[in-house]
Amino acid sequence: MRLSSIVSLVALLVGGPAFADAGLRDRAKELFQPIPSAPPAIPGETATPEKLALGKMLYFEPRLSVTHDISCAYCHNLSMGGVDGGALSGGHNAQLAGREVLTVMNAIFNKAQ
Repeated sequence: MRLSSIVSLVALLVGGPAFADAGLRDRAKELFQPIPSAPPAIPGETATPEKLALGKMLYFEPRLSVTHDISCAYCHNLSMGGVDGGALSGGHNAQLAGREVLTVMNAIFNKAQ
């Protein structure tokens, strides 16, 4: 009898939060949608292979920076999820910015940049 009471108590403690989380999960499903498989169309613009290649080239081009020594990819490292992994980001002349780098992953789906 004592063993069954302990097993029942453990089942309640372990299973209880799962039932409470179901409502939260349902609410989140109402608010958030999966990321679409294709980016949204931009009125008046067509993504061509040439434009995509130009965008990639510019993303890695350091000459666009003030000091001509860092590119977008310096802080928004695609191999690290579009961030630099630090608590504060380094910028021009190795000065630390006042915040973390925001990811660029899926940025096309943001309403504002």
